[in-house]
Amino acid sequence: MQDNVFNPPFGVRPTAVVFFGACGAVSDAAIDDAVSAGAGYLMCRTCCHDNVGGNLAVTSRFTYLNWSFRFKNLAYGKLQGVPRYAGYCFSPAYDRCAYPRSSAGQQVSSAEEIMAVARSSPESDICRAIILLDRCRYLAERGFRVEYQGELIAAERSADPLETGVWR
Repeated sequence: MQDNVFNPPFGVRPTAVVFFGACGAVSDAAIDDAVSAGAGYLMCRTCCHDNVGGNLAVTSRFTYLNWSFRFKNLAYGKLQGVPRYAGYCFSPAYDRCAYPRSSAGQQVSSAEEIMAVARSSPESDICRAIILLDRCRYLAERGFRVEYQGELIAAERSADPLETGVWR
């Protein structure tokens, strides 16, 4: 089923939710859809970690990758002002206050720190990993056994709450 991730009309319990290349907050909305719909499995590839929390800023560096992310964010910023694209990549439900997503992340970080990490994520493996680890902890706290590699997440809802956690 293909639909608006910020307003899903799931009337069924999906066996799996699968997505690849969902930018920033769209990844978080799809993860929430998998959790709330009762999906047994979640398989995904996240991207554009700079766009969590509605962020459109990228730390300025003189590289082609940095330039391309800045151009992409300029385009997203312009789309936000067009009524028919309202909610295209961002939602008020996933603003800065929604991060960090996991309880574990909230104990060691803040929204301001996550936004600083997001701004540096296009060219930093560590920054992307911080955001990804928060997502994995979020899933583990909701009863999933999570495995990840790079930006790929595979999660299985566990019948036994003692089996949840994050493995790499």
